[in-house]
Amino acid sequence: MRQEETIRREILEQRIDRELEALSEKLFGKKLEDASDEQVYVALLYLVKGLEEATVPNDGDKKIYYISAEFLIGKLLSNNLINLGIYEKVESVLKSKGKELSRIEEIEPEPSLGNGGLGRLAACFMDSIATLGLPGEGIGLNYHFGLFKQVFKDRLQTAEKNDWIEKDSWLNKTDVSFDVFFGDRKVTSRLYDIDVVGYNNGVNKLRLFDIESVDESIVKEGITFDKEAIEKNLTLFLYPDDSDEAGNLLRIYQQYFMVSNAAQLILMEMKEKQYDLRKMYDYAVIQINDTHPSMIIPELIRILVNDKAFTMDEAIEVVSKTCAYTNHTILAEALEKWPLSYLEKVVPQLVPIIKELSARVAAKYSDPKVQIIDDQNRVHMAHMDIHYGFSVNGVAAIHTEILKDTELHAFYEIYPGKFNNKTNGITFRRWLLSCNRELAALITEKIGTGYQKDAMELEKLLSYTEGRDAITSQDVNEICTVQTTGQIFEMIRALAEKNQKKALNLYYDLLSLKEPPMRILFLIARQFHQLLLVKSLAAKGYDRAAIASRAKIAPFVAGRCMAQAKSFTTEQLKTAVQDCVQAEEDVKTGKIADTLSVELLILKYSK
Repeated sequence: MRQEETIRREILEQRIDRELEALSEKLFGKKLEDASDEQVYVALLYLVKGLEEATVPNDGDKKIYYISAEFLIGKLLSNNLINLGIYEKVESVLKSKGKELSRIEEIEPEPSLGNGGLGRLAACFMDSIATLGLPGEGIGLNYHFGLFKQVFKDRLQTAEKNDWIEKDSWLNKTDVSFDVFFGDRKVTSRLYDIDVVGYNNGVNKLRLFDIESVDESIVKEGITFDKEAIEKNLTLFLYPDDSDEAGNLLRIYQQYFMVSNAAQLILMEMKEKQYDLRKMYDYAVIQINDTHPSMIIPELIRILVNDKAFTMDEAIEVVSKTCAYTNHTILAEALEKWPLSYLEKVVPQLVPIIKELSARVAAKYSDPKVQIIDDQNRVHMAHMDIHYGFSVNGVAAIHTEILKDTELHAFYEIYPGKFNNKTNGITFRRWLLSCNRELAALITEKIGTGYQKDAMELEKLLSYTEGRDAITSQDVNEICTVQTTGQIFEMIRALAEKNQKKALNLYYDLLSLKEPPMRILFLIARQFHQLLLVKSLAAKGYDRAAIASRAKIAPFVAGRCMAQAKSFTTEQLKTAVQDCVQAEEDVKTGKIADTLSVELLILKYSK
């Protein structure tokens, strides 16, 4: 099946021009050149969705389920074209038809599924794991109107609904639906998917749950609506107004709707794969992005105890080994907490579980700062996440340290091993490859395409600018090594890892680029010699800057060489240099062919 999908995608990519023409004719009865920009956008949307459908899904024995109230994914057309590797080809096809891709990109409405850093982190996480080939799904809600759209009327600021969902969209309706109970009150969900394609890699899915009975017409002037009409309003808005009790209750309804669907989806997928639920943590990680999805912990425990014959101890142990928590704020007062009475109104079935979890904490720890239910009968969602999850991370190094030292210090004293940092970031490809294509092309020419997948490759540019906020073409020309040099470095790394297949593939790639075998041999010898020099200087106590100066290489190169040299002993490096010299001599004296000489050298050091 995977091979069939790969072949299908390759065929589609080869005939993009014909596919676009065919889609334009099929959808609008027009040649591509005669279609409007809006119609071309729709044709491109279906072209990309076809390519995503033909992309091999990321699969594996363990999957991340990233639950978040927000996914600020931005416009998808350009990002998908980049990640599929067809942006330039599509641009060229459209240009030949008198169309501008940049103008067509502006037509796409931005999905109103997120608002700020929380949502952007979630979106970038999804892009990154797809690019890395890691199996994972984002799970959230399909908001019809998002947060709001700010407009000015009569010189006054006004909020209006952001009606972003069109007939032709990136949303794919599925046949998956679940019943969700708020006490005795039942609603039915519907699952929609958005494909998340990795850069030159497989595809994951963003799973968005909607409610079958949603009614957009209940929104009247601006963004006002009946907050108590749960069956009609549940997925209308992100963060509905919570200035009154009805608004607070609606948020709890939304959060439970999200986690109930998530729990049912996760358990359904585990059943399909015949996984042992008692070892759920071997097959799944559930990431709680901020506290909005916190009720996934008591919900899973409830299901395991009531429906799967787990004891309470067994259920708590399994869930605690499966769930992890991302904290986004250093302000204790901003950490979400709900009056127990609100939870009793919305999700009475969870209250006994939450009380049990709280009682277990209270029995072990007397500090009021770490209790789940406080003396005002408020449920602290973050506290539940920390006690009953295996990991707690901040989103910046300084943020995590503040959590450990001040705001969550009491928890750090109890669970020092749980705290770690995952620095927030962005999918830089969108900004670099889309916004400064000339610079991106120059960097590619100099160092290859590796940086488009591994942002660490760009550190050499960052270190070179020395505080300046701009990178110029001159910078790139002066600091970047040629593509071949970068591949030689990777080849030596593969040799150190005894990854023979990778080392040989890199060699064959260089040959296909018409690199002479003897030049490749020279570069291999130079790299081994450089590693030997760096290792010798490091052994004498020189730091990176001093090594860079003495070896006459850039500091970032020195750093990489210092790390790589640790994979070899001094004697191994000396022998490697001698073997390279001998290989050159054997070629010059006619003892062996140049291509075979390098191949044998690679085989020797990768055994």
